[in-house]
Amino acid sequence: MKKVLVYGAYDLDNLGDDYMMYQIDTKLKKSDIIPVYLKVKNRINYFKMNNYETIDIFKGKNKLEKFFNILKEFFSSNNIKDIDALIFMGGGYTNENFGMANLIKMLLITLIFKSRKKKVIFTGQTVGPYKTNLFKLILKKIYKSASKVFVREEYSNILLDSLNIKNELSGDDAYLTLENLENDKNFDEKENCIIYNYKDFKGYENYKDDYFNMLLNIAIESKFKIKIIPFRSEENSNEYKINYELYTYLKNNNIDVEFIVERDINEFQKIFKKSKYVVGTAYHSIVLGLIFNCLPYSAYCGDYYKMKINGILKWYNYDDKNCIDISNINNNNFLVIENEFKDNLNRQTKITKKISNNVSNAWNEIIKDI
Repeated sequence: MKKVLVYGAYDLDNLGDDYMMYQIDTKLKKSDIIPVYLKVKNRINYFKMNNYETIDIFKGKNKLEKFFNILKEFFSSNNIKDIDALIFMGGGYTNENFGMANLIKMLLITLIFKSRKKKVIFTGQTVGPYKTNLFKLILKKIYKSASKVFVREEYSNILLDSLNIKNELSGDDAYLTLENLENDKNFDEKENCIIYNYKDFKGYENYKDDYFNMLLNIAIESKFKIKIIPFRSEENSNEYKINYELYTYLKNNNIDVEFIVERDINEFQKIFKKSKYVVGTAYHSIVLGLIFNCLPYSAYCGDYYKMKINGILKWYNYDDKNCIDISNINNNNFLVIENEFKDNLNRQTKITKKISNNVSNAWNEIIKDI
């Protein structure tokens, strides 16, 4: 059986990345390919995945030791000798906001695989934004080394085209869900509930009070049950704390609200299946809402989240009402519980099916090419 190394931001207690990891892991194993993952120190997987093979390429007590171990790996390739390909799973790793060190690490591991004539493949990418020419040069070097590059929204598609890098627009890796669900695709049992979530990333904290107040007004107006899902499960994480603070705030205002950390993937998916709306700042809360036929509403902060959230919503022809700058919240027009819910849902369902087919076809192409 063939083996692939899957590179990603998994095992860092991030619901979105761990959810993508689960879908990719399922797809590869069904295709008789063994996925191998980079070992993460003190790993925390949101869905408690633990039955998989890992390797440690970036081991070391400090940055200097890690750098020398990477160089050693470059010349010996002991860890990757039995691995057939490197797959960078979906994510926004080539974003200047995440730092140059991450990009250099990506470049080094790419060069290790290319020097051993092994395939390098990118799926579900969000590329950029970037500001410096040095970042742009490294970015081009990384993607030029790939045999295939798939992006998940058209802004990344346009950016890579401008850099003369061949790429295809497919979609987010989470859309493998519909393929992996197999016969369990009934999303008709909708209840009057809305999923809320709030990110802890830099900048969002400045608008917490306005956002909390907006969510309270939505809950009061709709009279729906509210389900809060933090995208980090550890109680000491900022994101857990701020979502629990939201839960307490709504509870104190007599809202029917539930705080949920669901680690079973099937039970987690049922929550989205039964909900009618998603209102969140997390990118994957919107993606999962789209996949499971919840009407999505998002508030973003900064160019990176604007690009990737608007990028996916543009596929569905959703307008500014569905995705606004969090610094400019208007409680009167952000969310309207629509009378035409079923009409919107039918249109959304057709587009979701099309994107899901795109993503499945892209992965089938990748698997055939390995």
